[in-house]
Amino acid sequence: MKYFVSIFLFPAVLLAGQEPNETQKLMKAMEGTWTVVSWEKDGKPAPEKAFKGMQMIFAKDTLTIKQGKKTLGMGTFKVGAGQKPHAINYTEGKDITSVYDVGIFQIEGDTMKYCTTADAKKRPTKFDSKQGWLFELKKANK
Repeated sequence: MKYFVSIFLFPAVLLAGQEPNETQKLMKAMEGTWTVVSWEKDGKPAPEKAFKGMQMIFAKDTLTIKQGKKTLGMGTFKVGAGQKPHAINYTEGKDITSVYDVGIFQIEGDTMKYCTTADAKKRPTKFDSKQGWLFELKKANK
């Protein structure tokens, strides 16, 4: 019986030591605090005061949106690494209301583009503020 159990546990040990997959790599790249540096809707930039001090904080599968000390949104997210640009689905926590729940994102260095909409049937296909809210984020220094 010892050998039987060992045969089934050995592959699990091998899998645990495997390289991270694309989704895990994306989640790791997203982790941290990102500052909103621009925000557009319907082809028009939002006034700077609307996003001044706004941050998106990604920690494991949780996204917290803050402006100063005020929490604007908090929930969980999942990413889809299989498409370009990458997909993101956000589920808001029950106590805070935010309407932005499906989107796309792209990370290049310390910059993230993030386009999101509340219409789950119309995920943006490109980084165009006519398809959703378009954010440009910069990763905060540690």
